Amino acid sequence: MRCPVYGNGLVHKKTKRGELDHCEQCLGMWFDTANFNRYAVWLACEKKLGETADIDFKPRNAIGLDKIREAARVCPKCHIGLAKNNYGYDSNIIIDKCKQCDGVWVDAFEMERIAEHIKRDPRVEEIGEGLVTNEALEDLDKIEAFVKQVLVALRFFI
Repeated sequence: MRCPVYGNGLVHKKTKRGELDHCEQCLGMWFDTANFNRYAVWLACEKKLGETADIDFKPRNAIGLDKIREAARVCPKCHIGLAKNNYGYDSNIIIDKCKQCDGVWVDAFEMERIAEHIKRDPRVEEIGEGLVTNEALEDLDKIEAFVKQVLVALRFFI
């Protein structure tokens, strides 16, 4: 498999927590969905990632995916375009996910940021797992299509 950022070969690694492929040049990592979730939760629970912050229920300003200026990336496994996702919907940690094989690409140090995000609010784990399932993406696509229809209809009333 090839790195979605630099195109060089990924190094396969087996760990106690599952398997991953990583790029020695950009330090990005490729996971299948099960290993991604397992690794993120393990990292949040086992690693010393700072103190657990108080849960803050203030709304966050999520980055719109249309504002992301990263180059398009290709799945190292399926060779189709990867979709950008805001992990946990509003973490502003942008991950790349393959809609075909459900694999996930994280850039250098994004996994640590995801673990810190989970550690601050353990409920995020459930949201993150939902984000990397095809069902959740299909639901989001349906919601997006519905919102677009509503906006078009509202133009007639404004």
